[in-house]
Amino acid sequence: MNEIIKAGKAKNGLVAIQLDIDKAFDTVPHTAIAAALERLGLPKWVRESIMNSYTSLNTTIEYAGSKTEVSLKRGVKQGDPLSPFIFSAIMDTLLEQLEEMKGYVIDESHSLSALAFADDLILLANAKATAQNLLHHTEAYLNSLGMRIAAEKCASFEIRHGKKTWYITDPDLCLSNGDQIPFSAADSSLCYLGGHISPWSGLHYKDLVDQLTSTLERCRGAHLKPHQKLSLTTSHIIPHFLHRAVLATPPITTIRAMDQTIRNHLKVVLHLPASTPNGLLYCSKRDGGLGVPKLEALASSTALKQGVTLLNSLDPAIHALLQETQLENRLLSLAKAMRLQWPILNFRHIDAYKKRMKAEELTKWSQLTKGRGVTSFADDRNGNAWLFNPNLLKPSRFLTALKLRGGMTSDKVTMSKVTTESNVKCRKCRACNETLAHILGQCIYTKAQKIRRHDEIRDCVSKTGGQEGGLGHRGSHYSNPDR
Repeated sequence: MNEIIKAGKAKNGLVAIQLDIDKAFDTVPHTAIAAALERLGLPKWVRESIMNSYTSLNTTIEYAGSKTEVSLKRGVKQGDPLSPFIFSAIMDTLLEQLEEMKGYVIDESHSLSALAFADDLILLANAKATAQNLLHHTEAYLNSLGMRIAAEKCASFEIRHGKKTWYITDPDLCLSNGDQIPFSAADSSLCYLGGHISPWSGLHYKDLVDQLTSTLERCRGAHLKPHQKLSLTTSHIIPHFLHRAVLATPPITTIRAMDQTIRNHLKVVLHLPASTPNGLLYCSKRDGGLGVPKLEALASSTALKQGVTLLNSLDPAIHALLQETQLENRLLSLAKAMRLQWPILNFRHIDAYKKRMKAEELTKWSQLTKGRGVTSFADDRNGNAWLFNPNLLKPSRFLTALKLRGGMTSDKVTMSKVTTESNVKCRKCRACNETLAHILGQCIYTKAQKIRRHDEIRDCVSKTGGQEGGLGHRGSHYSNPDR
């Protein structure tokens, strides 16, 4: 759709109609299912099995002591994996008919009349008369099935060419009953397959950062533990906005602004200081980081994959359209920016790019003063088990462990790097500088705590080994706390 808008602005103009089928999945007639399945060439026993599931469907409504039997003759089953397949099979006849009609003409040999995914349908043409013809044909087909178009939920726009320019106008389209198709103005957008498409600029990205900020604010206000908010962010929020960023392909500055917003959010959620190394956030859990997806790496690699997949389409009309909009040149520039050789014959090179970006994050982290010892935890799934399963630790200890891993403990030497405090002597013994190493291994005031925690570890290892029958007899090796 984005490429068609580009082509329409370049030449010939464009009329687009986004249709909304009223209660599409609820109004599919059962009488049309058998013919649609047979047209697909499915074996007879498969067709019969599917039709048996739609035969003699009844429900009972009971109210005020009386019962009413209702026979179900329409609608596919909600939640059934076959339902989208059945609906698409019924719509295929309409799409085949539209393909035979004149729509948006790309060149002398190719044209596109419709874009469809399940019940999301967009009709395309070069002129108003052609678009009106496609609309009436679609309406007649749906009416023959007992289905209808909800005109008030549809949208349309027209791109017209003037002298050395183009502009957006209302094509003034209507259904056979006189219902007007609403006009989608230049400053509005169509929501299609998760992307917001502006008639003026195509897939747009100007509100991405603001919407991401608003979503993360709601996440911070949720009544969840810190590691649950982390999981919500990485598993749901980031993938959602990654999809939108890949579709819109915004400038790299916008992507980096989104990454910065996510980093600030995670630092607040996990009670980490602003000086937290990026490596702690972006490195994989196996290497000692939190494994947060980085949009700067993922958006470009995913966009390149989708572009290459589109270029490899077997549809000749798609090839003609992409040649018209010069998509390959744009993908070539993206591949060069990622230092990948063009043409890309398989996706292994793109996957290797993502792994290389991860490795660079670990290298940068290990070269920082706060990254000393980071390489000791690299490629160690057992040592980083608490990152894979935060429930192994209490929430407070999980947050403390993150600070320890990132070298951001609240000792005086560490804090003096961000404050003007000059006295960095240990606040307990006052003999040495208060570093993490001094607190854990040298200060006499923490010796009792060290011994207690040592004994806890000894007892835990002894108990676990005894249960497994492998280490129980070795418990005496840990009897001396000073060892």
